[in-house]
Amino acid sequence: MTVGALHHVEVWVPDLGAAMHSWGWLNHLAFHAGPPAAVDRLVEQAPAYGWELLFPDRHPYAGGAGTYAAYLADGQGYEVELVASDGTVPGPSA
Repeated sequence: MTVGALHHVEVWVPDLGAAMHSWGWLNHLAFHAGPPAAVDRLVEQAPAYGWELLFPDRHPYAGGAGTYAAYLADGQGYEVELVASDGTVPGPSA
């Protein structure tokens, strides 16, 4: 997998108003971010570009013990998930 990989997203919505009920909660894109250290670097740099860390009290395991990831949001409400994807995900400390 390539770091930063997202091939494409295509959503056909014939009636946006009607689709808001079911599509309104699908609110982010997720990217392969490389090893955990790369995720950490991106989290450190994100505020300079207008992104804020979501769930800081559970970071980097907000997605569960087996997922090392950062969940970020910008001032417009866009969210991204940066997932460590190299297979060396450390576990949460005890």
